[in-house]
Amino acid sequence: RNMRDPQRPAMAAALRKKSSSQESSDEGAELIQLFRPHVDNLDDIVELLSRASFTAQDIDHFLDTGKIPPNKSPETVKEHEELMESFEQRRKQIREWASMIESGGAEWDTDTERLILTDNQNRGGDNDNNNNNNDDRPLPRPQAAMPPRQELGPANNAPPRLGIAPLPVVMANGGMENEEEEERQWLEREETEAEEAVTRSIQRYEREGVGNDELEVIDMTRGERNVVNLTFRRICFAVLAVVTAFVCIMLQTLPLLSHHSQDPHKSAQRLLEELVHIRNLTQHHTECPSYHRDEPKNLRWFTRLPFWKKTVNCANGVLHIPTSESVNVTWFFPCDASLSDERKLWRDESADSENEKVCRNPTNNLCFRGVHDGILPRKNVTNYLEMGAALISNGSDHNDIHYDTSFLQKQNPDLLGELKHLLSRSYGVLDSVQPVAYRVSVALPLDGAGVPLYQFEGPRNELIRSFNRSVYVDWLETNKRQNEMAAYSLPPPFATEPFRDPCILMSDMDVDSRFQILTSIHLSEAGKDFAGGTSLYVDNHRSNSNPRKKIRRGVTIDGSVGRIVVSTGGQENNRCRLPTRFGVRAVLQIWWDVE
Repeated sequence: RNMRDPQRPAMAAALRKKSSSQESSDEGAELIQLFRPHVDNLDDIVELLSRASFTAQDIDHFLDTGKIPPNKSPETVKEHEELMESFEQRRKQIREWASMIESGGAEWDTDTERLILTDNQNRGGDNDNNNNNNDDRPLPRPQAAMPPRQELGPANNAPPRLGIAPLPVVMANGGMENEEEEERQWLEREETEAEEAVTRSIQRYEREGVGNDELEVIDMTRGERNVVNLTFRRICFAVLAVVTAFVCIMLQTLPLLSHHSQDPHKSAQRLLEELVHIRNLTQHHTECPSYHRDEPKNLRWFTRLPFWKKTVNCANGVLHIPTSESVNVTWFFPCDASLSDERKLWRDESADSENEKVCRNPTNNLCFRGVHDGILPRKNVTNYLEMGAALISNGSDHNDIHYDTSFLQKQNPDLLGELKHLLSRSYGVLDSVQPVAYRVSVALPLDGAGVPLYQFEGPRNELIRSFNRSVYVDWLETNKRQNEMAAYSLPPPFATEPFRDPCILMSDMDVDSRFQILTSIHLSEAGKDFAGGTSLYVDNHRSNSNPRKKIRRGVTIDGSVGRIVVSTGGQENNRCRLPTRFGVRAVLQIWWDVE
């Protein structure tokens, strides 16, 4: 096709001459090679040159279009005319039968697939001698008319010749059979080509010196069995993946990998050890005088060497005061520098007159913290719990702070006098201090463990009635829903955070500037009425400034019935309550202010 027009007639003439002279096969092969640079497939050239009567116009047509021109020999023209005549007759017959069915003169029997005449109609031009036959002989099923072929060629049974395409056959039925036959032939052809490829490979390896014993042919048989096995394996894999995901989800909800004890008392003690460096009270008594908590002065760097005699630091570690210990101790230390001078009103016993004893800005303004047992009789604790039950009956919550102290003074007049005397005697606080707020604080576990929600009578009936059941049940349900949602929520940042009973360190004066002094009276016994709920007081020291490290300075106090804990309300006494794990923890808290 890429040849120029002046060269094309010369090539055509040469081809015509060589073809008509019937030269040898070698010269014919050389002739065919002339087309190699201009065509993609030499089979078309072989077919064109094999025709008995081809012209130079056929070659020009092939070089221009790349297609073989139709074969217009007299034989093929005659065959085509006969085929067209047969096609026209068959189409005319089918149209006559269709008009008979539409007019009602014949009907189509679906069981026998035959055309049955119902009256004296003519059965068509099939047989001229039987035009007057009125019997009901069924006619054969009409076949679809064959469309004319695109190219002239021999009949279906004639041997194929080059350049003539086979006649397409349109089947009224049996389309599926033809497809299956074509697929079978295609599979046989693929297998034959595969065998030939394997044979060529074996011959090539033999030429390269590879022995037959070193070769192995693996038969990859295709069939429905392999397809079924593959589908079955995929189904098994999908089922296994679903079961594995379900098991992983279930394992997250079961405490299989948890080695923590179910005892709430041991669990609370373990939590305390994870938060603070506990200093045992027995060890403290052995190394330090009584409850002495002062830090040694002028510590040198060489005192930390291994061979140097170690100096005991009594202030290092968080001193834990358990329930079993009867304590009456007071600690004094500098107040927080952020406390305003107007609020620092302390008693100076060295002054001559009573008025001079009140120092507005003393040089040694000290704050304090203390624990006292045995001051209040245990029988009075019942009255304090009854006061809490009365507040609940009036619609209050067990965590509400009441600023009207008239009810407190009316119910327990002796209690306030006893506490004032303790503050004046042990801490040197002015007698003019007055209570400004109070509450009966009840701390309950997050999961309701050990809480008698549906029990109204018992050995500690007043303790059962000291909290608001409705408020507590609503709190339980809300936290339960949130924690269940957090267990199966989306990953961060869309995750739902679980709720935990927090221990938030803060001072009393952060809530109200009038809360200068706090007195806490424990109304329940740790280890008996409840587990956990330890009171934590943290010193204002640089060793406690890093929140990622354990607390190293402070005091932890377990609740005991009648135990009084006194503390000032500044940053020097940051405090919190650890979570209650079991039972009911009740404390009467009274805040004091200096008028």
